[in-house]
Amino acid sequence: MAETYIDKNRDGAALTFYKRVVYNYDAVANINQYENLTDFNFGEKFLYGRVNYQYVPIYLPKQSMARLKPLNDATGDNAGGPEQSAINFVVDAFKDLQQVFQKAVAQGQLDPNHPYLSNLNVYKSFVSPIDLFNTHQDNYSTAIENYFRDKKIQVKNFHEFMKHLRPLLMKSVKQYPFTFSAFLKSRYCPINASGLAIEVADLDYFDDSKKMKYFIRSGHWEYFLNACRSFGFMVDKNIPWRIVADIGSNEMLQYAARYRLQATGRILNIGYNRADYIYYEKFRKYLLRLYNTVKLPKIPIIEECNGRIRTRHIVPESYSEEQLTRIFTDRQLLTFLFEIRMHEEPKEFTKPEKKTILRDCLSIYDRLGPSRAGVAFERTINHPFDYRGSLSYNVNRNKKGYGEKIVLSKSRR
Repeated sequence: MAETYIDKNRDGAALTFYKRVVYNYDAVANINQYENLTDFNFGEKFLYGRVNYQYVPIYLPKQSMARLKPLNDATGDNAGGPEQSAINFVVDAFKDLQQVFQKAVAQGQLDPNHPYLSNLNVYKSFVSPIDLFNTHQDNYSTAIENYFRDKKIQVKNFHEFMKHLRPLLMKSVKQYPFTFSAFLKSRYCPINASGLAIEVADLDYFDDSKKMKYFIRSGHWEYFLNACRSFGFMVDKNIPWRIVADIGSNEMLQYAARYRLQATGRILNIGYNRADYIYYEKFRKYLLRLYNTVKLPKIPIIEECNGRIRTRHIVPESYSEEQLTRIFTDRQLLTFLFEIRMHEEPKEFTKPEKKTILRDCLSIYDRLGPSRAGVAFERTINHPFDYRGSLSYNVNRNKKGYGEKIVLSKSRR
């Protein structure tokens, strides 16, 4: 089996590609029979749980953390492990799923010695998207600081800082998202950040041989798929020990109704917040912090005076948040944010399109404020087409000869 499927990330690119093709074929052999076996790397499913109906990025805010419910009391041998949680109705459904497996083992329907599919234990569940983004943002800040130091860029004030920062970001954000909205839709933010996913094994995401051995080729696989479907869970084809609440299924909505979330729209609208507005509120503070990080305490200026060379020092400008608001207005801040977002998106915008989008959304800002302008902007640019994993993305990628996208473990942590 290890010769057929990937077991360690040690094969060359070509062999890894062909082994992954074999796994993808074998893993979906019964996908027509089990519609809850889902490829979360293909189509718009890649964005599941992190965008709303308009594909605007959303996240689970702190005020909704009360909707999180602990899983540890439902994790058997893992009850003493790290704290695990998910959205309340997801936990309720999972506990009932656990009881079904426990009953099946007691009745001799399932092998009690199976390491993962006898008594279902929780190894990973909700991870805070804000914590993940803060770490990502810290790494970004360090990279920017290093860039200014390596290039020996010395800035005297915030305007000079922006002249250097703007082109740097416009080149980097396609590959490394800068804003919270783009981060949520990127490979750096796993589906676990939605609060809808639970992992019942601790195996290596890259190891296809163990996926086949312990799940897809195990005698428990079809029982697992059927049971998950009965309680409204999808099963991730690429990580078969990851189950994800299907908030469009009748089964899962029955659990959600206990919390007055009886429709998919209510779950998305009440349980989650827009990512763009919280980031806008913090954006200026972040830029000021970044400016203070890269500016030097003093800038040496070499001058010639009466045939003699002398050095004097300039102290770069310092700003309070209020002072920065006066020299970098809300309108300028929003314009800069919109420009970054258009560069972050996979969809290519022409210069006239960018100009029109900016003009219209800033007009909304002038009349109705940043929140309404932000939602209009995000609804305009957040189409599913041409996103990594979207149908058109994969079609175009295959036309260009790239074949299927290989997802390494680092992109699904």
